[in-house]
Amino acid sequence: SAYKAITYTLFAASLKMLSVEICISHTSATIYCILAALCNFSATAVPFEDFIGHPFGNGAGDQSLSGCDECSKNVELSSPFPFFNRTYIRASINVNGVLSLENSYGGYYTDSFRPPGFPYSGRATVAPFWYDSDLRGTGVMYYKFCTNRQIYLEEITTTIGKLLDNQQFLPNSCLIVTWDKVGYYSAKTDLLNSFQVVLATDGRRSIAIFNYAENRIQQSFSKYTRLYATVGYNVGDGVRSFTVNGSLTENIGDIDENPGNTGIFGQWIFRLDREQFKFTRLSQSPAKLPSAPVNVLVVDADNTSLLLMWDAPTIPNGIILSYRVEYFGVETTSTVNSSFY
Repeated sequence: SAYKAITYTLFAASLKMLSVEICISHTSATIYCILAALCNFSATAVPFEDFIGHPFGNGAGDQSLSGCDECSKNVELSSPFPFFNRTYIRASINVNGVLSLENSYGGYYTDSFRPPGFPYSGRATVAPFWYDSDLRGTGVMYYKFCTNRQIYLEEITTTIGKLLDNQQFLPNSCLIVTWDKVGYYSAKTDLLNSFQVVLATDGRRSIAIFNYAENRIQQSFSKYTRLYATVGYNVGDGVRSFTVNGSLTENIGDIDENPGNTGIFGQWIFRLDREQFKFTRLSQSPAKLPSAPVNVLVVDADNTSLLLMWDAPTIPNGIILSYRVEYFGVETTSTVNSSFY
């Protein structure tokens, strides 16, 4: 079924924390509620010092690129990486804040500095902040693998575990790429960006973590391309993709100041092998009741509005009559009713 999507207006501008429940009205005459998301509006973005793999540098085992523009590095992944309907063994890491997943190298982007709109055909890409960066003035792109580095794998497991409760993810390999204080074209150094992507897999499931340091996304518009940055991923089949709300607009420059789909400011996590992780605390569906809504995402949120998306339960156990979203804040308790047929 198609995504259900609606924006809910919150009545308290001073709201600091939010608990969101999706309730299902069912032919059993029972209302079944599932905690769908937690948003902490009083939180701050992930500190740069808490990025996975920190500290960075040659002494920490990182390799790096610096002093260049339009440069990239082709790497062999430490283990095959499932990405939707394909598995990849190589990646091209570009200074412009984008990774291309490859199985053979036949050249790179003709316009790697010019982010296209998603979806597009021909190339599987993961874009934590696809933008016309330039390292000739300042900035370093660090990258490293987790091979034989259990501490990084444990960091990833801890990060995912905080959000998934009992849904355990134990990766056996990862690639960490960090753009640290990178400038923009042409060799400009007055506004700098710091962000990170982590690709991790357990051989069957795969995830991407996007981290944005607080107050370190300072430039998102290229005067050369006349484009704002794109954030998300593209499967490469011309159909499947995900674009973070605000991409290719001036709003993407606030990605470090708004909660991601995790409810944490400046952090997004995506499941890339087939479907999205569900950042929910799910109980098993009681007999004759529907299973939980799936792929629940907090697409965009601030302290005055919230955009939720979800798919219908895979096991309806009857006819779903409507959905009701309830949210509970520190300073207010409100309910919004909406029906989808």
